[in-house]
This record gives sequence, C-alpha cells and structure tokens, in this order.
Amino acid sequence: MKITYWSDFACPWCWIGEENLRTAIRRIGRPAEFEMKAYQLHPEDPKEGGMTVEESFIARGYSEDEAIARASSVDYAAKAAGLPFDYAKAIRSNTFDAHRLRKFALDKFGVETAEKLDTVLFTAYFSKHLVLGDTAVLAHLAEEAGIPEAEAEKVLSSNDYASEVEADEEEAAMHRVSSVPYFVVNGKYAVPGAVGADDWEKGLRSVYKEEDEEKAGPFGAADASACGPDGCDLEAHRKGASK
Repeated sequence: MKITYWSDFACPWCWIGEENLRTAIRRIGRPAEFEMKAYQLHPEDPKEGGMTVEESFIARGYSEDEAIARASSVDYAAKAAGLPFDYAKAIRSNTFDAHRLRKFALDKFGVETAEKLDTVLFTAYFSKHLVLGDTAVLAHLAEEAGIPEAEAEKVLSSNDYASEVEADEEEAAMHRVSSVPYFVVNGKYAVPGAVGADDWEKGLRSVYKEEDEEKAGPFGAADASACGPDGCDLEAHRKGASK
C-alpha cells in the first residue's frame, strides 16, 4: 500500500491526521509506504515570524476567549492522538525552507531520517513555539533529527530543493487540493482532512483486502502449496488431500 499526502508543518490537522493514520497502520500490522508532499498553508507569512495563532484569530474578528477556545479544541484533538500541543502560542512563519530541508533529508539521509525530522519540526512549531522560517533554528533542528548542522546550513543558505517543493505545490493545484492534510491511498482513494484512527483502520482494512484479492487473481489460493529455493511446502491444502 502506498499513501501519498500533502502536508504543512504549520498545519495542526496534518500532524494529527498523520498520527491517526499511523496508529491505524500499527493496529492492522501490515506495511505501508508513505510519500509526503509539500504544501504551504500561508506562503505570505514572513520568515522571521509574525503573529501567534491566538493573535491571528483575534485579527480575524474573534474575541480573546473565542480565540483561546478555538485553539484549545485543536489541543484536545491532539491530546487524543497522543501529541503535545499548545496551539495558541504557535508563531506563524513561512515554511518554505522547512520543506526544502525535508526534501534534503529524504534525498541524502533516507525515509527514516526524513520522518524523524517531521516529528522534530512539528514539535518545534506546536510545542516549543519556534520560528520555522529562521534558518538558524532549522539547522539546529536538523541536528536533532540526525542531520549534521553544517550540512543543513549549507542547504538552507542555497536555493537547493526549491524546485522540488514548488513541483509538489503545482501538483496539488493540478489535483485541486485546496486544504491539508490531503491523502491519496494507492493512487485512487482521496481522503481529505484529519480522519480519526478508527475510520482509517476500517477503510484501510478494506483496501488491504482489495489488494489481497487482486494479487490472488480469479483463481484465489494466494497461499497455495509450492516449491522454492528453501524447499517445498509439505502441508496439503487441497480439499480431500488428507483422505
């Protein structure tokens, strides 16, 4: 199974939605390949950081109590997913360089490091309230994920991986993705938004079943007896074989 998804490090539902998805995968106990694609929720935000999330809600016309309540509702959903959030104090900033750094991590260090960096960046934004547009902050966070800080600094001071980030965003526009998270399962099932772990599990079990049936083909018996380099299966599977 392959799951492609568009996400942004400044998107609370992206982290919550992905964690719910991975929880469902763990429950099922079957492998899945993940491909994250870059998406900027607020490309207009400055690199040096701007308003907090609470301040941005107030600027949109909410009262202070309403702003805190809205942020707290997200914190509650995050807590249910086992994630540490204090959303109201998160500092909005441009995430383009964070996405470039993630592309670099995947290209040079592999999936495991890239996914570790995801957690580091999400935690930095939602729990530690760091400015993700600050290249010095990003370089230090890269080291937390196992990437040498000097190498991260070199990439961040260049324009490397900018075209890859832009390509992801162009693809999102082509598919009319206008909000994140946005998941696509096996290239054919679109799942917009942060689906709960139970719903993910139910849907994914159906897709895994579909995969198994496709592999078996019209003749079934995907586990039929056969011989290979390690020997032959001596268990009789055919009806009546023991008679």
